[in-house]
Amino acid sequence: LPYIITSIAFVISLHFAPYTGSVFVKIIPMAILIAYAMRRYGGGLLLTSLLFSTLGDIILEVDSKNLFALGLGAFLIAHLCYIYIFMKSWNFVSWKLVPVAVVLGWAGYVFALIFAELGPLQVPVVLYICALSLMAVSAVFRSVPDFYITASGAALFVLSDSLIALNKFHSPVPYARELIMTTYYAGQGLIIWGKLRQRSPL
Repeated sequence: LPYIITSIAFVISLHFAPYTGSVFVKIIPMAILIAYAMRRYGGGLLLTSLLFSTLGDIILEVDSKNLFALGLGAFLIAHLCYIYIFMKSWNFVSWKLVPVAVVLGWAGYVFALIFAELGPLQVPVVLYICALSLMAVSAVFRSVPDFYITASGAALFVLSDSLIALNKFHSPVPYARELIMTTYYAGQGLIIWGKLRQRSPL
C-alpha cells in the first residue's frame, strides 16, 4: 500500500513539475521496494536491479537530455540482473510464444519508428532494446505458477520504455510523463511482487 500511495503521489505531482525536490519524491516508491527486498532477502541480484533502477531514475530526473545514455546504462544493468533471475526458472512452453511474439513485435515496431532519429545513440539503444526484450521474454518463460505477475510487470516496463522512446525520438506523446511513470511504477511493483512470492532471491 505505501508503494501504491507514493507512486500515485509522484504521478500527481508531475502536474506541478518542475519543482524543487522532485527527484526525492520520484525515488520514494523505489526506496520502499528496496526495503521490501532487503527485508525478504537481505541482498542479491533483486536488490542490485532495484538499486540500478533507482540510479537510472535519479539520472533521468536530474538531466534526461544530457545524461540520457548514462541513465540508459543504469537501467541496462538492472535488466541484466532481472534476466539472470528469471532465467533461473526458465521453462519453454509453446503457447507462451504468442505473448513473446507480441512483445518482440512491439519492440521491433517501436525501434523501426525511432531508428532514423537515434543518431549517435543507435548502438546503446539497440543494446538496451535487446536487453529489455529479453527481460520480458525471460519473465514470460518463468516456470512458476504465478509467472503472469512478473510477466505483466515486465510487459508494463516495456510499454513504459516504449513511451519514453516514442516521446523522445519520434513524436510527442500526450501526458507522456504521467503515462511513463504510471506504467513504470506498475511494472516494477508487479515484478517485485511476483518475485517476493518466492523464497529464493534468484
